[in-house]
Amino acid sequence: PGEPDFRGFEWRYLYRLCSGSLGEIIATNNGVFQSVAYSPDGHTVAFGTGDGLVEIFGADSHQRIKGWKAHEGAVDYLAYYPPNGNWLATTSGDDGILKLWDIEQERVLFSMDGSKGMWVDFAFSPTGRYLAARTTDALSLNLWELHISMPGAAPTVTLKANLGFLGPAAFSPDERTLFVCDQPPGAGALFDLSGGGVGRRLRVGRRAHQL
Repeated sequence: PGEPDFRGFEWRYLYRLCSGSLGEIIATNNGVFQSVAYSPDGHTVAFGTGDGLVEIFGADSHQRIKGWKAHEGAVDYLAYYPPNGNWLATTSGDDGILKLWDIEQERVLFSMDGSKGMWVDFAFSPTGRYLAARTTDALSLNLWELHISMPGAAPTVTLKANLGFLGPAAFSPDERTLFVCDQPPGAGALFDLSGGGVGRRLRVGRRAHQL
């Protein structure tokens, strides 16, 4: 009050857009939601809670479909396995374990040791062939290859390479390139996956150069 109003047309327009389109609440929890992911078909939403639960809700019905105890600590990150909406990967910075779950049966298909603390994210490639996850000391990334012998069978996991970058990581849509960030230098690297291996790297950032 009493002060000049420097807000222009743009601010008022954006304010009306934001205030006129309120989000819908589809899930609540007595604790706190730590992570969230949409299923590949868009029909369900998975939430990870601060007390170690995974809860699955219908995206349209807003009804809780199921839930189970996934970790002793908070579920800090989770993601659906891209080719199979019945598989969900979860990880916790408290126990440092990454697990791939069969949602319908609420059972672990495989688990591996990962990093503890804040930096616990991971990434699947678009077809689910690769998984990039932080190492136990959180100082580098492991690139894993998933092999599925038959539909519905639990995957076997093979270590493809250890990458000396801290992450996070992201795969290109065609699955031919992996980008990995590095911190604190503020740079990253592109890895060529097109030949079935981990090929030539190109560092990007303030001082981009060939590695």
